[in-house]
Amino acid sequence: MGFKRLHLVLGVIVVMNLASPVTAAPRVRVGVLPFENRIPQLPGNFIDGLEAMLISEGLTRTEWVMLDRVVTEDVLTEQKFSRSGLVRPGTGPRTGLNLGAQVLIKGIVTELTEASRGGGFGIGFRGVSVGRGGSRSTLGMDIRIIDAASGEVLAAQHGRAQIKSSDLS
Repeated sequence: MGFKRLHLVLGVIVVMNLASPVTAAPRVRVGVLPFENRIPQLPGNFIDGLEAMLISEGLTRTEWVMLDRVVTEDVLTEQKFSRSGLVRPGTGPRTGLNLGAQVLIKGIVTELTEASRGGGFGIGFRGVSVGRGGSRSTLGMDIRIIDAASGEVLAAQHGRAQIKSSDLS
């Protein structure tokens, strides 16, 4: 699709380098919040892929501890289940060990524009394409890094990436 490891993720990494560390702690705890999709044409799983890519990229950095806030409810459900009496004692996750984030990353997909009109519209992600034609489109996203203690926006960046649509198989 031509995202080149998603320019937007790289932009976030650059912004995070400017914003971290928030405290004197040797590793910054970074919580990735669910991304918002303000473009009705994009499928929801496209946004899930962006969150996953950001978390994977962050895991390559030794100075960050990545916290996936997209699955927080799943983690809490498993902890509650282990305390329900239905799980063999001592085999479930202990409660009270979840880490708090020092900074939060919030992404919002805000823009989708077609560069050419005649070729139709489509979008692809990770080998899956939807649409018709061969036009190029631009996807825009705003990323914010927020201090979890104060709510202060520490850094923000708007990024754009070119998307090439492809025919349905």
